[in-house]
Amino acid sequence: MLQDYIDRKFRTDLRPGVESNTIRDNAAIVGVGQTEFSRNSGRDELDMACEAIKAAVEDAGLTMADIDGLEAFTLERTSMPTLVGALGIPNLRFTSEISYGGGASCANIMQAAAAVTTGVANYVVCYRSLNEASGHRYGRGDGYATYLSEAPTLHYGYYFPFGLLTPLSWASMYARRWMHEYDVDVDLLGWYSVVLRENAVRNPKAIFHDKPITFDDYKQAPMIVEPLRLLDCCVDTDGAAAVIVTTAERAKDLKQTPRLHPRCRPGRNAGLGDPDLLQPHADVGPARHLARRPGALPPRRRRSLRHRRGAALRSVQLRWAASARGARVL
Repeated sequence: MLQDYIDRKFRTDLRPGVESNTIRDNAAIVGVGQTEFSRNSGRDELDMACEAIKAAVEDAGLTMADIDGLEAFTLERTSMPTLVGALGIPNLRFTSEISYGGGASCANIMQAAAAVTTGVANYVVCYRSLNEASGHRYGRGDGYATYLSEAPTLHYGYYFPFGLLTPLSWASMYARRWMHEYDVDVDLLGWYSVVLRENAVRNPKAIFHDKPITFDDYKQAPMIVEPLRLLDCCVDTDGAAAVIVTTAERAKDLKQTPRLHPRCRPGRNAGLGDPDLLQPHADVGPARHLARRPGALPPRRRRSLRHRRGAALRSVQLRWAASARGARVL
């Protein structure tokens, strides 16, 4: 009954017109910068953020005086006012932060695209700087041990007391439910990791550059949190990256061939009040909105969304990943 209500509400009140998306093909990524990625940078995160942003500005053929917007994650440990002073940005007009971590990168760029296409800013830098290997290790639960009996928020109160202390342990719950609902064999999970590594090895600065993995490599990797293995995990590294977003019109006159911003919508994992782990309220709407955009999904995939709504978000994520092959994106 609840799902019927959500479907009806989307059709009647919430379904936006195709013409309402002013971002599509009107925003572009024009510069990319990154530091070396290592196990121990020996540097603070402010220093790495400055290097990545300076590299992105130079890559775009701009100056620091052109930059008037900054976009980051709420998890970013670099102070934005300190960063502005360190870089000497003279005319900052827009700042924003996106909740969550690595899974929010599309929303991070979407905010920047929204800012430039509406005239709030001209050139927005999206950045992330993190000593994840030599600093706080997100993949280790010992850093959360003090929260086992008293979670810091209500949200984590449904995870930590039950021993679910790391992102991989949270993801394993969704993976197991997905496998159960759609009769997915555990071996099929490995192809996600194989394809992601295939794309990642193209980055000459990546730790595993030119080190692809095979499906056999995946199957031989140790199990970390069933059904997810070691090669399902991202690598803890130190480093920083930045991209510059501006309008497609301004991008024509810049140094690099622009990568037009196709389409995206922010979402989140399932949480309190979501009746289905695979269909969180905050993801179903955005997924449908993206799926009905011209060219977002092939006809066969579009039909499948009507019958397997739980796969909607994954379909859109795969489409985004496909469109980004070889693109100038983070």
